Amino acid sequence: MRWKKFNDWIAVKMTTSFGSMNAFWTLLALVLIPLLPMFSNTMSTIQFISSGIIQLVALPLILTGQNLIGASSEKRAIEDHEKLIKQFEEIKQVHNLNKQSIDEIKATHEDLHHLMSVIKSYMEPAKPKSKRKSNLDA
Repeated sequence: MRWKKFNDWIAVKMTTSFGSMNAFWTLLALVLIPLLPMFSNTMSTIQFISSGIIQLVALPLILTGQNLIGASSEKRAIEDHEKLIKQFEEIKQVHNLNKQSIDEIKATHEDLHHLMSVIKSYMEPAKPKSKRKSNLDA
């Protein structure tokens, strides 16, 4: 288990190192060294380093690191998705509670409106009944 953790740590560190501008400039300088007149006899050494060491050793290391980084990203994405689903369910519950509250407020409003109309009818003064003059009174 320790070896696996150590290997994973090395793979991730080396992947991020090779994926940096520092690594780019270092490798560019390594490739350009044989172009300098005083180092012209180092071409075979540089080719050995670039094709033998960098390509054959770094390639599997970088691929392993990318796989590990991808796996951790996927794990994080799954955890985020689960959290969002949980939050969505909570929001749905709050929405349902708000809907129930609105329905209760509407019912209370209708009850108050009805009570106001009843109170208004009791508050109106009674209209006196007008007496009709009949033809007999004339």
